[in-house]
Amino acid sequence: MIFSSKAPKNYFSHDELSCRHCKESKIDMDFVSKLNWARHIAAVPFVVTSAYRCPEHNKSLGAADTSSHVKGIGIDLFPRDNHHRFRMLSALLTVGFKRIRIYSEKGHIHIDEDADKGMEILVIDRSKPIEE
Repeated sequence: MIFSSKAPKNYFSHDELSCRHCKESKIDMDFVSKLNWARHIAAVPFVVTSAYRCPEHNKSLGAADTSSHVKGIGIDLFPRDNHHRFRMLSALLTVGFKRIRIYSEKGHIHIDEDADKGMEILVIDRSKPIEE
Protein backbone atom coordinates (compact mmCIF):
# COMPACT_ATOMS: atom_id res chain seq x y z
CA MET A 1 0.00 0.00 0.00
CA ILE A 2 1.36 3.45 -0.89
CA PHE A 3 0.74 6.37 1.45
CA SER A 4 1.08 10.05 0.70
CA SER A 5 3.37 11.95 3.03
CA LYS A 6 0.40 13.69 4.61
CA ALA A 7 -1.87 11.56 6.77
CA PRO A 8 -5.62 12.19 6.63
CA LYS A 9 -5.62 13.54 10.21
CA ASN A 10 -3.19 14.33 13.02
CA TYR A 11 -4.19 12.03 15.88
CA PHE A 12 -1.40 13.01 18.27
CA SER A 13 -1.09 16.18 20.33
CA HIS A 14 2.15 18.06 20.87
CA ASP A 15 1.97 17.15 24.58
CA GLU A 16 1.67 13.42 23.82
CA LEU A 17 4.80 13.50 21.67
CA SER A 18 6.88 15.74 23.97
CA CYS A 19 9.30 14.77 26.71
CA ARG A 20 7.49 14.30 30.03
CA HIS A 21 10.49 15.87 31.80
CA CYS A 22 11.26 19.08 29.86
CA LYS A 23 8.23 19.31 27.49
CA GLU A 24 10.57 19.61 24.50
CA SER A 25 9.63 17.75 21.33
CA LYS A 26 12.20 16.66 18.78
CA ILE A 27 10.05 13.92 17.27
CA ASP A 28 10.62 13.17 13.61
CA MET A 29 7.60 14.40 11.64
CA ASP A 30 7.88 11.68 8.95
CA PHE A 31 7.73 9.16 11.80
CA VAL A 32 4.60 10.91 13.14
CA SER A 33 3.00 10.93 9.69
CA LYS A 34 3.47 7.18 9.44
CA LEU A 35 1.99 6.77 12.95
CA ASN A 36 -1.00 8.87 11.89
CA TRP A 37 -1.60 6.56 8.94
CA ALA A 38 -1.40 3.52 11.22
CA ARG A 39 -3.82 5.13 13.69
CA HIS A 40 -6.21 5.95 10.84
CA ILE A 41 -6.14 2.38 9.53
CA ALA A 42 -6.41 0.75 12.96
CA ALA A 43 -9.47 2.85 13.87
CA VAL A 44 -8.70 2.43 17.59
CA PRO A 45 -6.99 4.88 19.95
CA PHE A 46 -3.20 4.87 20.18
CA VAL A 47 -2.48 5.80 23.80
CA VAL A 48 1.04 7.24 23.95
CA THR A 49 2.99 6.33 27.08
CA SER A 50 6.35 7.67 25.90
CA ALA A 51 7.55 9.41 22.74
CA TYR A 52 10.47 11.86 22.54
CA ARG A 53 12.71 11.85 25.63
CA CYS A 54 15.47 14.32 26.39
CA PRO A 55 18.76 12.62 27.34
CA GLU A 56 18.30 13.53 31.02
CA HIS A 57 14.81 12.00 31.20
CA ASN A 58 15.95 8.93 29.30
CA LYS A 59 18.83 8.42 31.75
CA SER A 60 16.51 8.81 34.75
CA LEU A 61 14.43 5.92 33.38
CA GLY A 62 17.51 3.71 33.11
CA ALA A 63 17.09 3.40 29.35
CA ALA A 64 20.04 2.96 27.00
CA ASP A 65 21.93 6.02 25.74
CA THR A 66 21.17 4.78 22.22
CA SER A 67 17.39 4.84 22.82
CA SER A 68 15.32 5.63 19.74
CA HIS A 69 13.17 7.89 21.93
CA VAL A 70 16.11 10.32 22.31
CA LYS A 71 16.50 10.38 18.52
CA GLY A 72 12.80 11.23 18.08
CA ILE A 73 12.06 8.01 16.19
CA GLY A 74 10.68 5.82 18.97
CA ILE A 75 7.32 5.63 20.70
CA ASP A 76 5.56 3.42 23.22
CA LEU A 77 1.82 2.81 22.88
CA PHE A 78 -0.62 1.16 25.25
CA PRO A 79 -3.50 -0.86 23.78
CA ARG A 80 -6.75 -0.98 25.76
CA ASP A 81 -7.22 -4.70 25.19
CA ASN A 82 -6.17 -7.58 22.94
CA HIS A 83 -8.54 -6.52 20.16
CA HIS A 84 -6.94 -3.05 20.10
CA ARG A 85 -3.46 -4.63 20.24
CA PHE A 86 -4.29 -6.73 17.17
CA ARG A 87 -5.69 -3.73 15.26
CA MET A 88 -2.67 -1.61 16.19
CA LEU A 89 -0.09 -4.23 15.20
CA SER A 90 -1.86 -4.97 11.94
CA ALA A 91 -1.94 -1.28 11.01
CA LEU A 92 1.67 -0.66 12.09
CA LEU A 93 2.84 -3.49 9.84
CA THR A 94 0.58 -2.32 7.00
CA VAL A 95 2.15 1.15 6.91
CA GLY A 96 5.64 -0.32 6.94
CA PHE A 97 6.93 -0.25 10.51
CA LYS A 98 9.54 -3.00 10.79
CA ARG A 99 10.84 -2.61 14.35
CA ILE A 100 8.15 -3.56 16.85
CA ARG A 101 8.53 -4.91 20.38
CA ILE A 102 5.61 -6.03 22.53
CA TYR A 103 6.31 -5.86 26.25
CA SER A 104 3.82 -8.35 27.62
CA GLU A 105 4.69 -7.65 31.27
CA LYS A 106 3.96 -3.92 30.98
CA GLY A 107 1.46 -4.30 28.16
CA HIS A 108 2.87 -1.64 25.86
CA ILE A 109 4.11 -1.74 22.30
CA HIS A 110 7.40 -0.08 21.33
CA ILE A 111 7.84 1.05 17.72
CA ASP A 112 10.88 2.71 16.23
CA GLU A 113 12.59 3.40 12.92
CA ASP A 114 16.19 3.34 14.08
CA ALA A 115 18.48 2.58 11.13
CA ASP A 116 21.38 2.18 13.58
CA LYS A 117 19.73 -0.96 14.95
CA GLY A 118 18.79 -4.26 13.34
CA MET A 119 15.85 -3.89 11.01
CA GLU A 120 12.78 -6.06 10.58
CA ILE A 121 12.18 -7.29 14.11
CA LEU A 122 9.00 -8.28 15.88
CA VAL A 123 9.71 -9.28 19.45
CA ILE A 124 7.36 -10.39 22.20
CA ASP A 125 9.35 -9.67 25.33
CA ARG A 126 8.13 -11.55 28.37
CA SER A 127 10.97 -10.99 30.82
CA LYS A 128 13.73 -8.68 29.60
CA PRO A 129 14.04 -5.10 30.84
CA ILE A 130 13.48 -2.32 28.34
CA GLU A 131 16.43 -2.10 25.93
CA GLU A 132 15.46 0.40 23.28
